Amino acid sequence: DAAKGEEQHPTGTAALALPPNFSAGELLRQYLLPFTGVPQGVRPSGAAALPRHPSTEGLAQRLLLELAQRWGEHTVLVELCERSGEEGQRLLQQLLTDLHSKGFPRALFEYYKNHGQWDRLLGLRGQPVVEVELREYLLQLSSSATSAHTTPPDQRGEGVAFPPPPLRPALCRAMAGVHHAMYREWGPASDILQEAAETEVDVQAKKAALCLSKLYATLQQQQKQQPSDPALTKRLRRLDQALAVVRAHEELGVDVREVLPAGQLVAQLCSSCPVKPSAMVVEAES
Repeated sequence: DAAKGEEQHPTGTAALALPPNFSAGELLRQYLLPFTGVPQGVRPSGAAALPRHPSTEGLAQRLLLELAQRWGEHTVLVELCERSGEEGQRLLQQLLTDLHSKGFPRALFEYYKNHGQWDRLLGLRGQPVVEVELREYLLQLSSSATSAHTTPPDQRGEGVAFPPPPLRPALCRAMAGVHHAMYREWGPASDILQEAAETEVDVQAKKAALCLSKLYATLQQQQKQQPSDPALTKRLRRLDQALAVVRAHEELGVDVREVLPAGQLVAQLCSSCPVKPSAMVVEAES
């Protein structure tokens, strides 16, 4: 029937000569999404820059909403909500309820993660409609963040002012640790942040993860009311040692932004020392 319809109506989808692998999401993004509003801070271009009538915009939004739900294009629905201001946020809450069983919450989590909007992702905590799914998602994110993540290219093309930043596995694990802390689960929070710090290559991000891990370990120690817990004492000692390495990187100056191998770090510290190690040995012997 669809084939007959295309033959009878030459202006249908067959006449658009779309590539064979052209997805429904790409179709909606190219022909409808540009007419549903422009996100704040984005300069319109292409179709979005054309003059529009309010009725046209409303029609495009209703059509996009209907087709995206019918085709299961949840990411497009999230993008629609992000472009529509306060009205879009109300629509988002409605979709979280209406499409809860169809995977819409997961699409929202992925959108926030891929665009680096961690504050908004963690800010969903406390909403009963997504509380369980958010917790499971962050726990899964923590356990699966062992390989490099590559942010897919933004499919909206021109008109996007700020492309999503690439994600680091260590950052994903750190956010899962922060989520544990929001529930006052100090032990798991400290463990996950310490693991994140071990794989973090950015000096300042590593320092932040270590400091938070030490804070949560201290809170766990106070919660247990066991100051002499050997496991916690050992963890705090390891965290202090790791923080000492970070401080050594900071002594090298602002040019060092990534964690250096141990040998290279020692070599640079020695080269930057005003007194050469050999002179220090001679002075000590005398």
